[in-house]
Amino acid sequence: MTLSKVTTPKYIYIKSIKLFLLFLICTSLLQASDIKSKSTESILMEELKKLNLKKPKQDVIKNLKNNDMRFIGVYGFTIMLPGIPDDYKFKIAKQYGIRAIEGTSDKIESSLHSNLISSAYGYAYEYNQALVKALREKDYISSITINKIVGTLLRDK
Repeated sequence: MTLSKVTTPKYIYIKSIKLFLLFLICTSLLQASDIKSKSTESILMEELKKLNLKKPKQDVIKNLKNNDMRFIGVYGFTIMLPGIPDDYKFKIAKQYGIRAIEGTSDKIESSLHSNLISSAYGYAYEYNQALVKALREKDYISSITINKIVGTLLRDK
């Protein structure tokens, strides 16, 4: 390539566009790798910080005030609703919805992740039990359905 071609405005313009596109591609790849590198363990840790792990009933009260009647789910092979018999899982999901705790999984990354999943499961169990009772008191769930759920829970203990 001759010196005259390298210094032409058209050549400089095309080169600068190529460099700019290369820059955009590189920054996009870096951002994508940052997102993917976030472990399920760290995601779960962040999610649990948002919850009142010691008093799930307080979260139930707060959420009901905001008309959020969703039950708490935990991811595993399928989504689980701790504290709710499997027979009622689909009915509850359809009628009230489920808010799953992100970062829970059946693929355990470490012993810390296992402990965090146990905490999430325990929280969801207590939360769902408190929500069933609160909905029963508010007459949102029919007494027949609640009595069946509570009866099943009592038999399982």
